[in-house]
Amino acid sequence: MGVSALADSFYLAFKIPNLLRRFFAEGAMNSAFIPIFNSLTSKAEKNDFLNFVFFSFLVILTLLTALVYFLGADLLSDFFFILDPKENSDFLKQRTSFLIKLLFPYIVFISLTSICHGALNSFHQFKVTAFAPIMFNVVIIVGVLFILVGIIANEDFTTLLAYFILLAGVVNLLHALFYLFKLRFRLRIPNFFQRKEFFAFYRLMLPVLLSSGIYQLNIFLIDPIAVSLSVGSVAILFYCNRLLELPLGIFGVSITTASMPTLARLFKRHDFLKMKHLILRSINLVFLLFVPVIVIFFHYHLEIISIIFEWGFFAEKQIQETSRVFYYYIFSLLPIPIYRILLNAFYAFQNAKVPLYATFFALIVNLSLALSLAYFIQQTYVIALASAITSYFLLFYLMFYLRKKLKLNFFHETMIFFFKWSGIVAIPWAISFSFKTLMQPFWTVLNQQATNFWVAKIIKLAELSVFSAFFVGLFGLSLLVFQEKETLILFKKN
Repeated sequence: MGVSALADSFYLAFKIPNLLRRFFAEGAMNSAFIPIFNSLTSKAEKNDFLNFVFFSFLVILTLLTALVYFLGADLLSDFFFILDPKENSDFLKQRTSFLIKLLFPYIVFISLTSICHGALNSFHQFKVTAFAPIMFNVVIIVGVLFILVGIIANEDFTTLLAYFILLAGVVNLLHALFYLFKLRFRLRIPNFFQRKEFFAFYRLMLPVLLSSGIYQLNIFLIDPIAVSLSVGSVAILFYCNRLLELPLGIFGVSITTASMPTLARLFKRHDFLKMKHLILRSINLVFLLFVPVIVIFFHYHLEIISIIFEWGFFAEKQIQETSRVFYYYIFSLLPIPIYRILLNAFYAFQNAKVPLYATFFALIVNLSLALSLAYFIQQTYVIALASAITSYFLLFYLMFYLRKKLKLNFFHETMIFFFKWSGIVAIPWAISFSFKTLMQPFWTVLNQQATNFWVAKIIKLAELSVFSAFFVGLFGLSLLVFQEKETLILFKKN
């Protein structure tokens, strides 16, 4: 059995608890837990509410894990391979089912950790939350290093990796509980019918979970299409999504997280004019931060994939296919953070219906495009292409409905931003492209002379770094020449 097929099996199994983590933990925390937790006045009330949410989630997710283990794993595995006619499907089904059973308890650990992080953030303990993903990755990396140096026998790498993920989930939970105990919070089984806040929690959570569930379903239903395309497609899509999440996680989440509380406060004051300015400023900030990232990714998508993933069994063929998928994903880098800002505007208006309808129609568009393109073009990149088109559909849909609410033509304003930033980036892009073309023979000669694997990696990294520094420098000068307001504000603050 090929390495790519086993990688597909592992990522299919890991995707289920990962999607449920977003569905349960993130949706519940943002929509219900944090607002109610912060509204409680005494520490005793906060402790009671924390215990209610913690133990109710523990019961619900434990029962769900048992249901998947005894009944659902085989059904989920069969669903993933329903469109796959390949002869090795039976083995992969069994393998995927086994890994689903093994990895599913991760949803229990990570969801309980998210609840603890929500409470800690309310007490401004942000370092604990920030350190959690680092600690998670360190546990997995150390485990993999133990395998590579022979401390742990590599009899079944994917199974061992699943155990490391579970261990990382446990370590994160214990880490969060330790800091909660330092704040004098104590876990004890609550009276589930004691306070009205307990019922308010699930009443507030359910509408947002429905919208979130449709979005997660969109991702889930794409997997059978990916499996039917080629061996390794699921793994390739997973790798490219992780790369895409890097700028989205650093810049996009920062912008949307910062704008949400302010939008909510402005809505309570019925200050719609300032809401308009804040939304437009946030969109402008997206262009400022994402335009240089898009240019660099566009020119060096192949080199980026090669530097990060070209190890072991990940050979030239996989590099070419992955870079092509990543190329089409780049086109969704701009609309995704913008439509997330618009979603925040609807949530600030306490309007969950439009986001629900938007995600539902996006589900239909994405699946229709993916199925149609996959039928005519049996290539993995069609999934990325369908996703990029859907992101623009979702953006325009939200613009249309938000125009009714704020009486502001966001399409017109966004087009103004697009042309403005096209003008700002045009000259730096042209000069950088000429510089890249001029330097290409030099880098080619260096690559041809590199006989050592690590030297070749360093040369590619150097080429990427030189181009990025050159372009970002020119882009910064262009911002100053054009006197871009948002940039000047940032310089003044610093």
